[in-house]
Amino acid sequence: MATKLQTGKSGRRPSTHNKTKTIEALEALKLLPQVSVTINDKKDKVEINHGTVHSLGFIFKWQTNHFVGYTIGADISKNSQAIVAIQKPAEALHFTAAYTLLTEIRAKRRVSK
Repeated sequence: MATKLQTGKSGRRPSTHNKTKTIEALEALKLLPQVSVTINDKKDKVEINHGTVHSLGFIFKWQTNHFVGYTIGADISKNSQAIVAIQKPAEALHFTAAYTLLTEIRAKRRVSK
């Protein structure tokens, strides 16, 4: 007997809806000065970078029903071990707030007098 997949209010499976909403929340970071957000065509990888050398970059990869985040450095081919898991869109909002703070207190910024 075949089973019917549960769908959310939008008619899509909940994990697809969460994926879309999570990407939208992460994409909001591109509104910050010098921050770039790149999403691949399959929408299973989101890369976040800051335009300065002394800032953290992140790459998020979709894993079945959530995003796993890694830090990236100058050598983009080498990711850290997984340090963030975003399972709900609200968690993506928490990440965007934290990333905003990290960019504000990054090393080698100008000291205001």
